[in-house]
Amino acid sequence: NITMNTDSCTLSDCPICLESLTVSEETFALPCHTCDFNYCSRCVDEFVRAARDDYQIASDGSRQVKVHVACPQCRSKYSMDISKVLLLRKVHQLGLTVYD
Repeated sequence: NITMNTDSCTLSDCPICLESLTVSEETFALPCHTCDFNYCSRCVDEFVRAARDDYQIASDGSRQVKVHVACPQCRSKYSMDISKVLLLRKVHQLGLTVYD
């Protein structure tokens, strides 16, 4: 199940890149039920892309072992496909843009 977070009145920052989370990213948080960790769609996309490759490129340009998509904070596996959450975020953001 995907839950909508309707409690938040102020936006927080992505703990990975430190950019502000959008309303859509706050509304449709990632499904880590262990620790409620949430991060921005751009960082999620990078994790997913790295998991698809056999390796990832580190900041120094070296190749590192493959990344498995799990919560960056508690390392637990996500209980569902995070691509559904990303799609909901995009649709929600599009709706906000259209009706703004």
